[in-house]
Amino acid sequence: MGSQNASRRRTRFAFAVCGVLLLVLSTRAFVGDIYRVDTGSMRPTILAGDGQREWLAVLHGAPRPLARFELLVVEESATGEALVKRLVGLGGETVELVDGDLHVNGAPLPLDGPRPPTVPVFDSDLHRIEDYFYGRRSPPGLWTFADRGATLDALDVERGSDAGLLFFQKPLLDDHLGANGERVTGSAHVHDARLVARVQVVEMRAGAQLRLWLVEGGDTFEAQVELDDDPPRARIVRRPGDDGQGGAELAAVDLDFAPGDSTVWTFANIDNQLALRAFRGGREIVSLRATYENNRSHPGVTSPQGRSLGPQVAIGGSGVRLALEHLALERDIAWFDQGVYGTQGPLVLGADEIFVLGDNSAKSRDSRHFGPLPRSAILGRPVAVLWPPARARRLGQERDWRDRSRAGLD
Repeated sequence: MGSQNASRRRTRFAFAVCGVLLLVLSTRAFVGDIYRVDTGSMRPTILAGDGQREWLAVLHGAPRPLARFELLVVEESATGEALVKRLVGLGGETVELVDGDLHVNGAPLPLDGPRPPTVPVFDSDLHRIEDYFYGRRSPPGLWTFADRGATLDALDVERGSDAGLLFFQKPLLDDHLGANGERVTGSAHVHDARLVARVQVVEMRAGAQLRLWLVEGGDTFEAQVELDDDPPRARIVRRPGDDGQGGAELAAVDLDFAPGDSTVWTFANIDNQLALRAFRGGREIVSLRATYENNRSHPGVTSPQGRSLGPQVAIGGSGVRLALEHLALERDIAWFDQGVYGTQGPLVLGADEIFVLGDNSAKSRDSRHFGPLPRSAILGRPVAVLWPPARARRLGQERDWRDRSRAGLD
């Protein structure tokens, strides 16, 4: 009797194994598969390359309808190689890469539309602020650092003075954060950035001002929060260019502000579109937008190639004592001038064609090099990283750039 039971158990086990194998094989044949990624062309979305690899779960077939910026596995026509890329151009559209930005049908992407996720390059939860930012030497001692935050005592600093600013001391490159939060240094300059700060104003005097500062191509834009005005007022301003012209207030709004409460401020310059937002207690209290056509260089801070030579990011204030509770810096994905498709002028896609790019543009072979692909080249959609287990995660669920923050917006 015992031998018969054992035989039945072995038989059931064999049938179970065969059932699992059949399910796996049928799933791979009709539903999905597992792909190994070895190259770094999609960093940091996929953390492969430089000896690292990730295994992805991929659903077979092309989604309907296609959505801009979703991830796809495509087959390159000439080589038959399967590549993971981001879809940026759809059938019938005109695409062009202009100074790192994507233009569709002759215009940059709107801030309110779908956009690729921004890329963190600094986060005070992971890095010490004093290792990445510095203050002016005179007067000394305005900034002090403790734990993962910083405090500013600028009560005696006059409004408009740069003495109370804290400057990002690294060049703004196509950096990203690695699997353990470490900074992975890029090689190409980028322009578009977003600064996120959680600030508590502890005390203020006449002329109290909070400032967030971004520079693109030597062109300086500031978010200025006039805390002591009646009523308090938030502004986006542009400093004069190298000819002394062009300085202007681009947008302004009154705000409800009182010292003591933590407020999350975000200031972004993305595709020549400026956005200042502020949140307190989960409620948006400021939303300002402004646009500009071209950069106007500021004296002494622009290279012959149009790159900013000095600091590109700063935060601080005057007439105020504040606690900087959290600080993060993110960059937009920049697609560089490589290859000939979409980089030498507008490229019109056929009705059944797509244009794909890699997130790590400086090290990606994509439609800039081999041109548009037919929709039939889509093999599937990567939906998750399965291996290594420590980095297992869903893909294609990146948050919109306006909501991406670990500084209290979530």
